[in-house]
Amino acid sequence: MSMLYTLSRGTPMSNLATGATELMLAMQTPTPKGYWGAPVLVWGMPGTGKSTFIESLQRDGFPVYTMIASLHDPTDFNGLPVLHNGRMRFAPPEWVYLFEEHGQGILFLDELTTAPPTVQAALLRLVLERKVGAHSLPAGVRIVVRQSPHVTRFVRFREPSSFYAELAEKLEMQLSSTINPSA
Repeated sequence: MSMLYTLSRGTPMSNLATGATELMLAMQTPTPKGYWGAPVLVWGMPGTGKSTFIESLQRDGFPVYTMIASLHDPTDFNGLPVLHNGRMRFAPPEWVYLFEEHGQGILFLDELTTAPPTVQAALLRLVLERKVGAHSLPAGVRIVVRQSPHVTRFVRFREPSSFYAELAEKLEMQLSSTINPSA
């Protein structure tokens, strides 16, 4: 079982409510590594309200930060290399401090298949390891990844990368160990 939620045009509101409940449960499930919420992939046709729903979860003290992957560089997810005390390190991007300030929230990664492969690789590490360079995200930060099918035919990066296959495999392993720790 993987954390994959699908929305399509014409989805009855009753189904959206069920999907929203399942999504909220997934984001509240403690993981074996001690953070809240298994990473979630939300998948569906454009215009079905995926982004609007996730962004509507923002509350005082619970930020939702949206990053459209195709508009970013790998350093936005790995950190910027800087020289500090004679050593090279990766300085976290500014958005990391938003989550440090509150200790919780949702990092919402949008439009992944339209991003260049180098950005997808940086995102894979962020999603699976919850790290930006050497900096770990706070335990209360949930990660939600969103994608619409069939958008890759309109962009330069037509060949699907192994990003989704690897992400689905890792999420399935994390979820099964969360639900059934003895497995």
